[in-house]
Amino acid sequence: MTNIEKLWELVKNAEFVELGFVSEGGTPNIRKTFIQREYRSLDRHFISTNTSSFHIGQLAKNGRACLYYSDEKAFEAVCFYGGTVIHHEREYKEFFWHSGDERYYPKGIDDEDYCILEFRAEYGEYYYNGEKHSVTADDIKNSGLKAEPFPYV
Repeated sequence: MTNIEKLWELVKNAEFVELGFVSEGGTPNIRKTFIQREYRSLDRHFISTNTSSFHIGQLAKNGRACLYYSDEKAFEAVCFYGGTVIHHEREYKEFFWHSGDERYYPKGIDDEDYCILEFRAEYGEYYYNGEKHSVTADDIKNSGLKAEPFPYV
């Protein structure tokens, strides 16, 4: 199994991801979030979140971010670096909506406090077997590793 295939296993099996960003004042921040399981690839990652959350406010001003997937037991991880897009379009919100989400968004899919954060990976670093490996833009682009088709790509 190649390093790209190994890190893909890490990404597709993760339930959570850590989102790193820098606040307007220059302070680094990290948020642990649920990652959407319906659609994953190495280049695009989606997070359902609150529009009113601190990280969305900051990412609207500076869209640069990182995503950190890890398996603490295996002591392996991948950190992707890239940019973000905040989606308020109904088709995104509807695609990622789950029964039970009304717990967080009481007005349903059209709740103004519900949005989808898209992270677009540009490159990264993969930590495996005690070694660091670069994940290049070409690695990401040419991996061909995608989950279920997403109609809005």
